[in-house]
Amino acid sequence: MKQVKLLPILFMLAFLYLPANAKKKTLLYGDNIQYTGEVDKNKQPSGIGQLQLIGYAKYALDIINGYFEGNSITNAEVYFGAAVWPNDPLDPKKQAAKYVGKMEYDIKEANGRTYLVYKLKDGVLNIAESFDSQAKIYREVSIPCKPEDNCVIERYASPKSSRELDTKFYGNFHQEKGDIDYTYVIFEGMYARFNYSIEEKMSKAKAERLKAEEEKKLRTPKGLAEKIVPMIGKNSQPFSEVISLCDKLMALEKSDEQKKAIKQVINECHTMATGYDSETGYSRAYDHSGTERGKQELALAAKLQEYLIEGGDMDELVDYAYRCRQNRDIATAKKYFQQGADKGNAMAMRGLAFCYEDENNNVEAEKWYTKLLETDASEQYCVDAMDFFRKTSQPQKILKILEISAEKTNNRDAMLRLGDIYRNGKDWDFKKSGITVTKNLATAMKWYKKARDAGSKAALFFMADCYWTGGTGVTQNRAQAAKLYQQLMNEVGILHLNISEAEPDEKSKANYRMGYCLETGTGVVKNIPFAWDLYCKSNEAEAYYRRGVMLEKRWVYERLRPDLRKQQVRQLYQTAANMGHKQAQQALNRMYR
Repeated sequence: MKQVKLLPILFMLAFLYLPANAKKKTLLYGDNIQYTGEVDKNKQPSGIGQLQLIGYAKYALDIINGYFEGNSITNAEVYFGAAVWPNDPLDPKKQAAKYVGKMEYDIKEANGRTYLVYKLKDGVLNIAESFDSQAKIYREVSIPCKPEDNCVIERYASPKSSRELDTKFYGNFHQEKGDIDYTYVIFEGMYARFNYSIEEKMSKAKAERLKAEEEKKLRTPKGLAEKIVPMIGKNSQPFSEVISLCDKLMALEKSDEQKKAIKQVINECHTMATGYDSETGYSRAYDHSGTERGKQELALAAKLQEYLIEGGDMDELVDYAYRCRQNRDIATAKKYFQQGADKGNAMAMRGLAFCYEDENNNVEAEKWYTKLLETDASEQYCVDAMDFFRKTSQPQKILKILEISAEKTNNRDAMLRLGDIYRNGKDWDFKKSGITVTKNLATAMKWYKKARDAGSKAALFFMADCYWTGGTGVTQNRAQAAKLYQQLMNEVGILHLNISEAEPDEKSKANYRMGYCLETGTGVVKNIPFAWDLYCKSNEAEAYYRRGVMLEKRWVYERLRPDLRKQQVRQLYQTAANMGHKQAQQALNRMYR
């Protein structure tokens, strides 16, 4: 009984000691917003309380529970009701959404209405995604709400009409899952429910990571080149951006990687400006030739090339000069070729000679071709010089270049050609080169032997020919010729020799000669069947005649009736006779008597 009497006293003492700002009160804003809870001395919400959005028939539509401090609410729980007719918003079956976390609120008036504004700061919004009428269960989607999302929900509900409902959403909710940022765009659904759509985009973390990687990449020559090259061909890309990136590329530390990157950009600029790709040798389907863009590309290429030249790169200097000549800028090409030539660069001398040829200044062109061969008599330079002397009708200088090429570069083609010139008394390309000399088989043999020592198998053809025919400086020796033909057959077989070193008529001649030696035993062991086979591979008149003789005398075995064998013999003699062979003509007269 004493404990029961003490309870009223304890309640009275507790009430007396409550702080002034902890008194409970009910506040009404307009006719549709109501606060119930602790207030401060200014009678404003402060402390634990509940804020309600009043809907039709005085029933709570939205309920906010939490700790109020000014316009902020911590530990907030917001229950958004789905309708304003009599219901209990706390019933999960009737909730449109629920928010738990920090928030701010505001009450504003517009057009005679009072709105409750929710500013969600840091928490989770659960939206009732759908309603299964059979099981009466809501499936919810949980969306984190971050301060930077600046998401605001503005709600109005009329206590007088169930049709007057108004909800507006500002800002979007974001949720990052790995490298994807899911953006929830929320809008009002039917009966004041919340609805949403989802947009997927790259997460901020991934975007920052890619940006950092791109920035790191753009600090390397390779990365800059990969960025610049595709931009050159895009007309939509301002060329000023290309130039800016190229300036960054040139500002990097000099290295082989930087040089390679700059050359890639130079080639792309030239390719787009002219339509021709010097690396692949193919023309582009489109280009900027003749356009303002094309002029900018050529100017940038020149700027980059001059940067490489300033670094003392001789290869780049010569390459740039050749590009200038290709673009018909002969004056600039000569300027840079001259710089290279003065330093003894053979490619620059060759280019300088080309430029003087372009200007029809044969005196200067000849001067530089001569200096070029004194510096470097490699095969290509010799060919270039011979082409020039052929155009200017100077056969003796072409002959001299062939000798230089044969002696200084061990060029076996030049050796073979010199041997042919002295064996025949003129060049095989006489109509173009105009080279004639006095026949001298000794000199021819000298060059053929040099070619043979350099690895030419065709030289055996021509050495055998010299021994077979004999002439100035070489005594006829068909036995020695037979040995050379035999050696050639042992190495490659006459019919398998490279035609670039021995023409077909030379092979035909060699087949006949070797067949003759085998038939007669000249320099080799006699072998009639093998001789027959070689005669069959020759188009010489003597070969047709010898086959006729061998078949008529039955030196070879042929399964033919006598009349057919006689007919074939007559055909062989006739072929040789038609080619002017006198013995074949006499044989035909004998057969027709």
